[in-house]
This record gives sequence, structure tokens and C-alpha cells, in this order.
Amino acid sequence: MLDTSTQEYEKTLSSKDESLPKIHKKRLQRFATPAEVAKAMPLSRAAMSELVGEVHGIKPKHISDSFVAKLFATAAFPLDLVVRGLGFLGVQDVGPLALREMALRAGSTDAFIGTLATLKQMKIKVSNALYCRLLRKLAADGQPEMFDALLANDQHPDSFEDDMVQDRLLKAFLHLEQWPMVHVTMMGRALAGHESEHRAWNELLQHYLETGSWHNVEQTWQSMQARKVHITHRTVGFMWRYALPERRKRHRPALSQWHSTDRPHFDALTFVTNAYMYASRHGDSVAPKVWVEMLKRYGMVYRLWPELEKLALWLGERYGTADSWEAIKKRQQGSVLPSDPFSTIFHWQMQQALFVWGFNNAAMMHRLRVRPLKLGGSDGMTPWEDWAQGLKLLKRLSTTYGVGLRTSFIRKAFLLRMKIIFSRRHTDVPVTRLIRRRNRLSFEQYVRQGCEIFGPRLTEPGPQPMRDGVPTIY
Repeated sequence: MLDTSTQEYEKTLSSKDESLPKIHKKRLQRFATPAEVAKAMPLSRAAMSELVGEVHGIKPKHISDSFVAKLFATAAFPLDLVVRGLGFLGVQDVGPLALREMALRAGSTDAFIGTLATLKQMKIKVSNALYCRLLRKLAADGQPEMFDALLANDQHPDSFEDDMVQDRLLKAFLHLEQWPMVHVTMMGRALAGHESEHRAWNELLQHYLETGSWHNVEQTWQSMQARKVHITHRTVGFMWRYALPERRKRHRPALSQWHSTDRPHFDALTFVTNAYMYASRHGDSVAPKVWVEMLKRYGMVYRLWPELEKLALWLGERYGTADSWEAIKKRQQGSVLPSDPFSTIFHWQMQQALFVWGFNNAAMMHRLRVRPLKLGGSDGMTPWEDWAQGLKLLKRLSTTYGVGLRTSFIRKAFLLRMKIIFSRRHTDVPVTRLIRRRNRLSFEQYVRQGCEIFGPRLTEPGPQPMRDGVPTIY
């Protein structure tokens, strides 16, 4: 017989605990097939390790990129076997070292793309490192030569993330004329970001300028404009140094320094001017002294007056209209601030030069004479206005863009021209002799026309009596 305590314990077990919820199990309609179980929960070493790790709170062990790279580099293992083994080992991503070895084993862009597709099916990710993106892009774009050049190069994949290293390597590849690697590096810089891409394009243009490869200069510059690449200060200096002929102070550019085969096939002055204007429009500062030099180069070639006038007006619009009316008023009153690029460009010497260049251009074009107005013309131009195109330009720069005119210096330049024309002294200066020979206007015509355009201040305190045919005001 059982004792009393045992009977009570059995009675307790047989009794119902009303505090616990009742569980009603549904009867299974059908059993899952082995194929359905395998599809829902594939059995592999990686899956088992992950399941056991979750149960015991153990993180899965990460397999390094260098280890996976060694697997791909082992020639004893077929490529397909290594790729399939990655899933068994629980590899979740492939880094740049492993991807490079995988590409070498693949042997071609098509095989490499196929292997990447297999990794994607296995849900194995490829690293987003720059080297990996570059390798995949070259394969996707179908550029086997550049693809092979990248694999044959001994750069460590991590070096593609270093901007300074890549900038130095690009310069070295250009010097050695290793063009496949030049293109590879340029593409890598583009993937690295806008700033890196802009530096690379500038380096390429500088190389072509320095070597005098003018066709490549033109093509590269067109590509830079299409991509809206900013110009660096170094590139501005290279254009000045290599594209423009040397010019000594007070002399015209010396075109004779170049052999005929070394000259650009395009107009270098126009090319450089457009490049500087592009740089200024895109926020890259161009020093005022650079604009002064460009104006001088146009002015000293007398036939280029239309281009000079266009550049001067562009500079007026660029630097003048952005100022406040207070700054314009101070500038017109003759107040010049050291930090004002506008006043630096159009200083009193430049104002004198603009008048002289316009006058000399008219002389070279046989326009120092009375010319009848065109039939039906209604533009209000008087017959002998061509010589005063410099005065007209100065007046427009003042009224429209706020250039502070230095009237006393402009007056001196005007009266000096008159003295040169009407003096009876002998001169050996070719330009002076040419002006005298081609002049068909009188002193009174010059004074009247100049005052109509510029105002009476041009000749104040007024033209003095002429002595031996020469005005004595100066």
C-alpha cells in the first residue's frame, strides 16, 4: 500500500490546473515532402553554423578577403568549384583581392560577368570598393584591353582609394605614354567623385599642352566643357605658358619662336581667351593681370579690334554689373581699391591703350578718311567715326558697367595722336609713318568728332592755336 503522501501527489497530478491555458492542436492534413523541406531550409555547413550560433549566442566567423583570394589563386581547384565552395563555407561577400584573383582565373570579360552572375544567384555580395566597381564597369562596358591592363598592373587594390597616389600615377602613366593605364586611371578618378575627376582631366590637358599635342588639346578641352570640368590655376598657367607665344614688355607676341610644325592648328589666342572665360563663368578665379595680358595681345594685333572690343565688354559685364551702385559711383570718381579687379583691369594705362589701339586699327584698315554713309542707313554714325572706336568703347564701359574713366590720361593720349599725325618732324617709326600717309582728316574734324562722342572734357581747356601745323595743347 502507498502511503498517504504518495496518494496525495498522484491526486495532484491527475487534477486539472485551471490557471494554464488550454492548447487545441490542429490535426495535420498532409505531411511536407522532403523536397519542400529542403527548399524551405537548405542544409549546408553555413546554415548549420548560423543556426547553432544563434542558439548559443555565438557570432559566425568572418572569412577574410585574403583567404578567399588564395582559394581563387589555387590552380588545383577549378574556378566553378571554388565559387560553389564559397556558399558551403558561409562566405557572404567578396572583396577586391578575391575579385581580382577571380577575374584572373576567369580569363575574359564574358567569363568574369558569368561568374558574377553566379555569385549573385548565391546571394554573395561583391564589395563596393573602388577597385571592384572599376573592374565590373570595364567588364560591363566591353573593354577587354583596359580590363586586362588593370589586372596586369601591380597596384594594390587599396591604392585606388588614395587620391594622392592616383594623381601621381596618372602623371607617371602620361609621361611613359602607357595609354591603357591612363584610361583606366581616368575612369577610376571618375568613379571616385567629381573633385577627383576634375583633377584628372586637368592633369591630362596639362600634359598635352606641355608636349604640344594640339589635336589632343582641342579634343580634351571639348570633353572637359561637355563634362563641366573646372579649370585649376595650374592649367591656367599652362595655357599661358605653352599655348600662347612669348611676348616681351612693350612688344607684340613673337610668333617666330615656333616652327611651323609646332604651332597650334587653331587660333591659340581665341582658344585661351575662351578657356579663361569658361573658367570665370564656372567660379574659377582668373587673376586680373591675366585679363590685362589678354587685352594687350588683342590690342597689339591691330586687325583684332572686334575681338578686343568683345572681350572688354564681356569683362565689363562680368565684373561691373555685380557691384553695388555705391561701388560704381566711387569707381567713377576715381577711387580705386586694391581688391577691386575691375579697376585693376581698366586702369588708366589700359584706358589710354584702348583709345590708341582703336585708332591704329582704323589706320590699318584705311579708315582715317571721310566715308559716306550707307544708303538708307539710320544708325546715326558720322562718316569719320572709325578712328574713335576706342573712345566709344571707353564711354560704353563707363555708362553701362561703371568704369571710372581717367579723363586727363585719355586727353593726353588723344592729343598725342594729334601731335603724331600733324607734326612735320621726320620719324622712322613705321606705324607713325603709316598713319600720316593714310590720314585724310583734319585736326578740326578730330576735335569735333571726339567731343561729340566723349564730351568737351576731351580737349579742355580747349585746343590751342597750331604752330607749324601742330597743336600746342600738349
